[in-house]
Amino acid sequence: MTSEKSLNPDFVWDTVVALWVAVFIFFGGSSEPIKLVNVLQLAASLPLLLVALIRLRNGFATPRVKWAALLAFGCLLLPLLQLIPLPQEIWQNFPSRDFVTNTLNASGVGLGWMPLSMSPSGTLSSASGLLPGVAAFFATLTVSRHGLAKLVIAIVMMAFVGVLIALFQRVGGPDSAFYVYERAIKTPSGLFRNRNFAASHFATALPFVVAMGLYYYQKLGKNGLILALVTAVFVGVFVMGLAVVGSRAGILMSVLAMLLSVFLVRGMFENVSNIKTSKYAIIAVVVALVVLAQTSMVGILSLAKTDTITDMRTVINQQSLIILQNYYPTGTGFGTFVPVYELFETPDVTFPVYINHAHNDWMEIAIEGGIPALILLSLFLVLFLLQLGKIWWPSQNGSRFIFARAGSIAVLVLLAHSAVDYPLRTSAMSVIFAIAMAMMFMELQSSRQRSHSRHDLPPSQTSRNRERPTFSSSVKNV
Repeated sequence: MTSEKSLNPDFVWDTVVALWVAVFIFFGGSSEPIKLVNVLQLAASLPLLLVALIRLRNGFATPRVKWAALLAFGCLLLPLLQLIPLPQEIWQNFPSRDFVTNTLNASGVGLGWMPLSMSPSGTLSSASGLLPGVAAFFATLTVSRHGLAKLVIAIVMMAFVGVLIALFQRVGGPDSAFYVYERAIKTPSGLFRNRNFAASHFATALPFVVAMGLYYYQKLGKNGLILALVTAVFVGVFVMGLAVVGSRAGILMSVLAMLLSVFLVRGMFENVSNIKTSKYAIIAVVVALVVLAQTSMVGILSLAKTDTITDMRTVINQQSLIILQNYYPTGTGFGTFVPVYELFETPDVTFPVYINHAHNDWMEIAIEGGIPALILLSLFLVLFLLQLGKIWWPSQNGSRFIFARAGSIAVLVLLAHSAVDYPLRTSAMSVIFAIAMAMMFMELQSSRQRSHSRHDLPPSQTSRNRERPTFSSSVKNV
């Protein structure tokens, strides 16, 4: 039976996707990877995306999922459209292109055809950076329910590894050999270049930890106390990791994540005989929440005078708003923030550190993408809110939506963190974000798929496939 399971195509695919996610989290902790890493990420993402699309070749079962897929492709397409050469009569009329015109005239270079992007190489790099997230989104749509559990385990275990590395970095000091990336100022940051990104990873892992505890309790039907204790231990480890990296924003996001994770128990224990045992899980979550809240407050107070970039965010946001007003509505092109920001720097707003992003990804998307990006962002938010109501509204069958609800919490945390930083600019966090979004759609669709598949399969196969739902009609017979 074990050999039969290991040869099952779904089992193999689920394992491959989970390993791919773990590798990307481990090596994708920088928002500006070196060219070799960028090439390797592309080489690893393209085959995964291709296979996922093949498994989805018969399309999607609901219009809402189809819209989500179109939005994912739209995000990948928009930077490429910004690279299309345009006649001089068009691009010269874009906002604030006088500088480009004057520079080209002064250098004796003909104006000719040019793209919308102020930095085509930066836009191309930005487009390639979106590919891992898009591949992760479509790959997640094709895994089974057991495959979702594997993806959650990959996210949680890599966060656990990140905490261990951060501890070694703290113990070893600035000269520790455990720093994954070279930095001028070395502070514990786990698998990431920036401690805020590491904290964001720990924060998004919290709802997945709670979801895993509840999922395996439902699956095993016993040992509720042991699972609750294991869940509490993992939560405690991530709290310790937050204290080690010392990210003020990350701590606040973790408080939000744990507050929302308490509601994951909603609708999980419909059977009266399970209520008594379920108290263990509820108590563990509440205790972890109290510990996290207390640790968070201490961390915030201790970091109040040590987070240098926080003191500069106000000025950076003001400058970013000026840039937005100058380049609205077309935008500057994705991946162009650095050269454009430098055009607006003056001695009174120049800092001794390198400003590579707006530290407000919502603002930066508007600057670089203009109206088209804002339209895509608005459609995403509408779709997200609709799906949020769909998976949280049912008061029953909480186990059916456990991963979808955990994913929605992770998405909310990352969206909130993006208002003060840029965690989604790293391939690791963009992959986690994409997986969380896909889970929101897959869980609901999987439940519908099961109900429809019962009428399509012979009685002997109905029970066999009930616990291995897949996303598209083309995959359910694999």
